[in-house]
Amino acid sequence: MENPGALAGATGANCDVEKHQPKEYSHRLAWAMALRQAIRECDPLDAALILSDELERLRQGAPIPPLMNAMEEARHWAAWATPFEVKAYCLACFQAMSPKDQAGFLAYVTGRAAA
Repeated sequence: MENPGALAGATGANCDVEKHQPKEYSHRLAWAMALRQAIRECDPLDAALILSDELERLRQGAPIPPLMNAMEEARHWAAWATPFEVKAYCLACFQAMSPKDQAGFLAYVTGRAAA
């Protein structure tokens, strides 16, 4: 046989992969599995609120400034944002508007909701 080591994996040289993983990996795996189970056991609405809050805490940075069309990029960002982020940015943006722009925004939103 030209390469006797080539078939080592196929000849019963099985090993316990977990024995060769660092302890940190085992702990992280156990915590991740416990977290997944806890999420599955939660009421879906509770889980969504908790996860949304935690994603916000873990998220770093801010939305990317628009390069081309601000409205299109805002829609794209909102599609990926958590519900908590959407509400927070919506309120912050509204509060940053002038009173005249706030009135115009409310008229626009109310008109769309009534349609």
